[in-house]
Amino acid sequence: MPHIVIYCPPLEKDKKVDVVKNITEAFAQSTGHDPEIISVHIQEFSYHNIGVGGQLLSEVLPEKHVKNSENLLKK
Repeated sequence: MPHIVIYCPPLEKDKKVDVVKNITEAFAQSTGHDPEIISVHIQEFSYHNIGVGGQLLSEVLPEKHVKNSENLLKK
């Protein structure tokens, strides 16, 4: 069974639904696998948990961190 893992910042539920649907369709079309056997795992991350160039992404990209934090509060 194909298992696809997507690493991304937090997403709202409706966006997750779209991602899972579209990734499943694209993979099935590209590989010929039956969509019923394809699993998609969305692994969300915080900008506080990833560093690039010796700095946390929340420091490097503060505007994205703030936007994603605000979205989490709305859920």
